[in-house]
Amino acid sequence: MTDAVSGAAGLIVVSAADSGYFPLLQDAVASVRALNREVAIGILDLGLAEAERNWLTERAAQVVRPAWDVDFPNRERTPETLKAQVARRRAVLRRGRPGQAGDRSRDRPCL
Repeated sequence: MTDAVSGAAGLIVVSAADSGYFPLLQDAVASVRALNREVAIGILDLGLAEAERNWLTERAAQVVRPAWDVDFPNRERTPETLKAQVARRRAVLRRGRPGQAGDRSRDRPCL
């Protein structure tokens, strides 16, 4: 059997989690690493503890804590998980749809 992701140049596996979902994230990272030690892993930190972030970086995952890129009332009381939803939608809107004018999806990563 061949490695499912060998030669995966340019591939990045992206996930997001807070401390409540960290055990599942650990399993996902371990699964990716079991298939390929070199594939890039990007994690959106939506409320991870320092020890959890350290565990991820020890396994060569890039951990990014998204920032709010929009202003709205009561933002400081809004759950961290909403950042991932807002950031993802804004990234798609900024890039445009594939094949249309403004499509820059191949020019820059979403992370």
